[in-house]
This record gives sequence, C-alpha cells and structure tokens, in this order.
Amino acid sequence: MIRNQEFYDQLKPKIRHKLINELFKKFKKDFEYMFEDDEFGFEAGNEFICDFISHMYSRIYLPGNEIIEYGDSFPELFMIQDGIVKLSLKGIGSENEFFILPTYTYFGDYQILYDLKSQIVYKSGHTNKHLITMCLKKNKFKELLDDYPDARKFYMNRAWLRRIEFRRRAKKHERKLEALKNPKSKKAKAGESPGKKSRSSKKKNNSSESSSSSGEKESKPKKEGSISKNDMSEDISSHNSFNDKSS
Repeated sequence: MIRNQEFYDQLKPKIRHKLINELFKKFKKDFEYMFEDDEFGFEAGNEFICDFISHMYSRIYLPGNEIIEYGDSFPELFMIQDGIVKLSLKGIGSENEFFILPTYTYFGDYQILYDLKSQIVYKSGHTNKHLITMCLKKNKFKELLDDYPDARKFYMNRAWLRRIEFRRRAKKHERKLEALKNPKSKKAKAGESPGKKSRSSKKKNNSSESSSSSGEKESKPKKEGSISKNDMSEDISSHNSFNDKSS
C-alpha cells in the first residue's frame, strides 16, 4: 500500500506513525486484535504496527474463485477486508463446506508459521460479490516476527490454537458426512445388542401372556430395535461462522 517504500523508510519514526494512523485508521480499528490481545497479554508497539501495515497490499477475487487449493502452501497472510471466505474439505460440492470466515478475520497464519501445506480449500464465498483481502507476503511476515520476538511469541501461540480449532471443525464435519453416507451403521449402533434384545422379547412375551390370561386387553408390543425420527435426524448445517479474533 505504501508505493515508495524507500522514501517511507527515510521518514522519522514519529512521522511514519502519524502517516500510518491517518491513512489506515479504519484498518487498525477493524483488525485491532492483530496488534492487541488481552488474553495473550500482547500489545504491539508502534514500530511493529507501522512495519506490518506499510508492507500490506490488496488482492481482489471474483465470486466463487479458489484462493488456496488443497495441498497448496500459503504464499501470504490474508486478511478479509470485505466479503467472506468459505472453507471446505477436499472434493467438489457444497456438502464439503464446513464453515465460513467472515469479514475482518484472517487465515494462513499457522500454515506459514509452522510450514504446513493446506488441508483445507479456501474460496471466495459470495456468489455475486467480489472478495477484497489485504495481504502480507509470507517472507515479510516471518521477517517481521524475527525482528520482534514478543510479536513472534504471540502469533506462534495463537496460530497453534487456531490450527487445533480448524482441525477440530474439519474432523467434526468429516464425521457428519460419513454418518450421512453410511446411515445403516448408525442405526446398528443405536439398536440393542442381540442378547439384550432376546431377553427383552422374552419379558414382553411373558407380560403379554399374563395379560391375556387375566382377561385384560392385550397391548400391541413395540417393534424391537425401532428408531424414532428424532434418533435418525442429522444436523447437516455446514456453515459455522468462525470469529478468528476469539481463537
């Protein structure tokens, strides 16, 4: 975003701070959690904030475009300035989508910092609206964290927790898809074991015989191993908004 980086670097620190604050006031407000987090006890200094923001640039994606494919490395850190990003498992089809990153969140941090290839597909979420992101090159991001140890500790710790959460959500959705593909196995788990079933049948038969002998009206026994509609229902909602700020 700063076109003449050489000129910018020659400015005195106070002037650089003032310039960044004036030009990127809204960005700093929208992404405040990138530079301050009470939970981790982190508050970035002005130099780190200025270095970070001054090296950002913008990328715009068409609706539905893939940003990162399964197995790709992340070339940059992405911050969503306008729009949403859908995350999905490997494969084609909306059923693989498992949650959405909303505006003012980010992604690519833990893949960059822990040198991991993406196990998730990231794509522009809206069907009729462009996605606007602010980016920071991978090498520059790592360079900044080498220059600012406190920031490195913060980003590394939070990135690891975010990785755990992303993986948890992906695994949860994988289990849902598996349950939908193999409903019989789920019914078998919900049913009674053969031993219990036979004992239950004997009890019900004895009860029926005693009722008949006493002259009482025989009630129709419930079908063994039956499963109600509630038992068979699946929560297949695939879009869960994930606020990165809290993760």
